[in-house]
Amino acid sequence: MTFYNPMFHHDEKAYEIPERSLSQEIIDAHKDGFSAWLMESSMPIWVRVWLLILIVGILNPYAFLPHPFAISHLVGMLFIYVVNGREIIRVRGLNKNMGWPHIIGLVPTVVVGILSLTTESIGEDGKLTWDAAGDDSYKQARFVMVWYTIVVFVICLIFDIVDTILYYKYDKKNIDRSAWTTRQLIQNGESAPDQADNV
Repeated sequence: MTFYNPMFHHDEKAYEIPERSLSQEIIDAHKDGFSAWLMESSMPIWVRVWLLILIVGILNPYAFLPHPFAISHLVGMLFIYVVNGREIIRVRGLNKNMGWPHIIGLVPTVVVGILSLTTESIGEDGKLTWDAAGDDSYKQARFVMVWYTIVVFVICLIFDIVDTILYYKYDKKNIDRSAWTTRQLIQNGESAPDQADNV
């Protein structure tokens, strides 16, 4: 099976999206996102690998609730989930307009994480250091995960800033979709999938 297929990198107006119920929109949004990542789609392989690295940074902080770093992370992820979920529902795929919600959601998490590592003012345990963690494996894991998440999110923010500029300043509004999603859409006569514009 082919994972990367540029044929599914569509112009914004290449397809029409059929009317659906709200519950079907939510179900489809999850399928659209996961099928673009894990199945045949126009998402490049390196982006899929990057998303796996990013997902580790997204999921692991929840193990450290109620530390303020994990709380700020949870709030940011809920914001991103709702706003970008609406964008996936709107376009039935992934586009560069999904960058700015990441900026809003990730910056506070990065700031709280840096403060957790550099000051005594965040959390009951004070500054997170390897020495302060001692022999406590939970505190050691938390220290490593805060570092991991900060590094991954800073890299993500660089990509998101570039994507936002490309979307709003340079009109790069093409959509990455999966074969699964494309089969459900109504093709406009003037825009065939093999004529999709590539970025």
